Amino acid sequence: MAASCSSGRILDVQILYSHDVHLDGVTIRNNEGGKGPSTDGIDIDSSRKILVEHADIDVNDDALCLKAGRDSDGLRVNRPTEDVVLRDSIIRRGAAAVTIGSETSGGFRNIEAYNITALSGVPSGVLFKSAHTRGGMTSDIRIHDLTLVGRRHPDPHHHELESELQLRNAAAGIEGYSPVLGGAHHQGGRAEGTAPLQRCTHWNIKATGAKSAFNVSAYPNATLDDFRIDHLDIEAATAGTIANAKNWKLSENQIKTADGSKVVFTDAAGNNSSDIPLWRAKIKRTPAVCDLSPTAGVQIFSYYIFR
Repeated sequence: MAASCSSGRILDVQILYSHDVHLDGVTIRNNEGGKGPSTDGIDIDSSRKILVEHADIDVNDDALCLKAGRDSDGLRVNRPTEDVVLRDSIIRRGAAAVTIGSETSGGFRNIEAYNITALSGVPSGVLFKSAHTRGGMTSDIRIHDLTLVGRRHPDPHHHELESELQLRNAAAGIEGYSPVLGGAHHQGGRAEGTAPLQRCTHWNIKATGAKSAFNVSAYPNATLDDFRIDHLDIEAATAGTIANAKNWKLSENQIKTADGSKVVFTDAAGNNSSDIPLWRAKIKRTPAVCDLSPTAGVQIFSYYIFR
C-alpha cells in the first residue's frame, strides 16, 4: 500500500486486530509548519506480522507507534503486537523515531526497527511509555541503525500525563473502579498493572545535538531487564540516568557529553559497561519520573512509566 495522508484525525493510519499487512511508501503530513493537531502517524495495535517501510512522516504526536490495548479492556482481550518490522523511513516531526505505548496491556514480542532517520523536530529517539494501570509484557525488541539529528522542539508528552491523572481522578468515584487497572468493574493487584520490559537490544545509533543520552526509569517491582546496547555514537549535553534496571550491558560506545558526565545507574543490579563508567548517585532517585519541562529537547532513549 502506498498513500499520502493529510488530515486532523487523532490517528492517520491504524492497523488494528490485523495480520500479514505490508505498508509501503506512505507519506503523512499533519504538522505543516510545526502547528498541526495532536495526531499519530502510523499506529500498529494488537496485530502481528506487520511490515512498514519507506514511510515519510510529519506529525505532532507519535510517528511510528506500537500499541497493544489499554487498561482493563486491553488486559481482557490480551492480544499482543508481535512480529513487526519498521524500516527505511524518515520522521520529520513527532514524539519519537519509534514509540512503544502507552497502550501496552496486551504486550509486545519480536519487534525490529532499523534504518530510520529522525530530524531535528523529533525530541526522542526510542520512547517507551506506559502507566501502572496498563500491564503487558514487552520482550525481544531490536532497534538499530538509527540516525538522530539535532534538537528543536520541547517534549510533547506533558498533556498525556495530565490526561492520565485526570482520568484517574474522574474515575475515582465510579463504583467498582480499580485505580490500579484504570477501568470500572475490573479488580486486580498492582503486579497485574505493571508493564515489564526485557531483552531489548539497541545498536548502531548515531545522534547529534541531544539533551541527554539516557532517561530511563521504571518501578522496583517491574525493572527493565537484560538490555544490550553497543556501537552508539552520541553527542549530548549530559549522559543521563538509568534507574531500576538489571543486567544491562553497554559496550563499544562513544558518548561525548558537554558537561563531562557519565551514565548514572541507580537502584540497579548486575550491570556491566566496558566503556561507560558506572557512577553511584548519592541521592536515591524517585522511580517513574521523566523530564516533562517545556525545554526538554532531544533524548536518545526514554523509558518511563506514568505514575
